[in-house]
Amino acid sequence: TPAMEFYDLFGQSRYFPQESMYKLVDGRGRLLVLRPDSTIPIARLCATRLQNEKDPLRLCYSQTAFRSEPTMRGRLDEVSQCGAELIGAKGQKADLEMLFTAQRCLAACGAGDFTLEIGHIGVFRALINELSAPESRKEEIRQLIESKSYAALGELLEGLSPVDTAQALQKLPRLFGGGEVFARAAKLSSQPEFQAALQETQNLYRQLRQAQPDLTVLVDFGLVNQAEYYTGVLFRGYLSGVGQPVLSGGRYDHLLDDFGLQKPAIGFALQIDAIADYLQKTAHAGDMILYKASRGMALEDIMQ
Repeated sequence: TPAMEFYDLFGQSRYFPQESMYKLVDGRGRLLVLRPDSTIPIARLCATRLQNEKDPLRLCYSQTAFRSEPTMRGRLDEVSQCGAELIGAKGQKADLEMLFTAQRCLAACGAGDFTLEIGHIGVFRALINELSAPESRKEEIRQLIESKSYAALGELLEGLSPVDTAQALQKLPRLFGGGEVFARAAKLSSQPEFQAALQETQNLYRQLRQAQPDLTVLVDFGLVNQAEYYTGVLFRGYLSGVGQPVLSGGRYDHLLDDFGLQKPAIGFALQIDAIADYLQKTAHAGDMILYKASRGMALEDIMQ
């Protein structure tokens, strides 16, 4: 999709604050932005030029995105991304297709050790919708859960009602780990939406573990990024020793509604710069393996 887009495509979006976008003006005085995201332009593409194509659509891309990041966070303003979108398919089968595709992408990066984390925005949404608080306060709560700021979260939730809902939200960022997380989470709320999201995530976790017993899969119900954007499963991929996710994605069933097309969708993006940095730092280990192999050493001896 174009690197430069009309501001209206993103400026009217509730998903990207206007201060995070780089803006410029064309020769006719129209306000443009450097593309801060790939999924929204792809959603527009599906709702226009590809609207008559047979579902589901499987699309992939490799391009840059530009976002104005706060200083002192150590993140690039221009990032290279490679991603995939599955448009027009819903349900567990579609979710698993994208999760397995994400797993294969991480394996293809050449990193021997990686982790896949899964969550579900419905768990957070079921609780936050019950809370009696202004929308601005709810957004602060979401940010604190996302950053796992336990002390600040406790202070912000203090005095809010219902009390049991506030207590459940306070525990949400601690619901992290293996399969034992589901039993702990089930005690937090009996609300149908909460329990349905929990069950959906547990089914995906079991399918992933059964199909890939050697794959490290963790559950994190503190994944609450872009709560208005995502509608279902959320997932991230991590490489050993890298402090930020190198893969992120999830289900976003209402994004295409903004362009007059009602279709479910799920996708993810790989952060190529972070992966390249990782591979560069670990290149010396690969060079040593190649050197030993060239000397005729057996594979088991090389790996020792």
